[in-house]
Amino acid sequence: MDDIQKKVKSKKIFLKRYRKNNACILRLKNKLYVTESRLKNPKSPSYSSMPKGNPITTEDIIADKYDLENRIEKLTKKGERIKCEIINQIDMIDDPRYCEILESYFIDCLDMDTIADEMGYGKRHVYKLYSEAITRLVIYDSKMPVN
Repeated sequence: MDDIQKKVKSKKIFLKRYRKNNACILRLKNKLYVTESRLKNPKSPSYSSMPKGNPITTEDIIADKYDLENRIEKLTKKGERIKCEIINQIDMIDDPRYCEILESYFIDCLDMDTIADEMGYGKRHVYKLYSEAITRLVIYDSKMPVN
């Protein structure tokens, strides 16, 4: 793998952080929904003679809910910071088509089919513009002075 390909791969990893963060928030929100459902509809105790281990109490469920809410809040704050970093990178590009594709994909979390439909382009053309935009970001990075 040559140097440019490594930089492109690294840039994609940098840009995908927001999508991954959003996916994690969604996963935790789903867990929170299930936890809240367990609070609203507690199961009645089982009176069989067979031991079932440690029963989960309402306090345990409330503690889980509190923990999930804290994790979601931390990830949301982290997501805002990541979003700003990515938008600053995208805004360095002078071609609005590139900006729109990168922002739609990495910030709005749309898939390439949806982006192609919204922009009125074919899917292959959107992939081509996407690749060119990533390459453009790598080139801009290499021109930036190192502090």
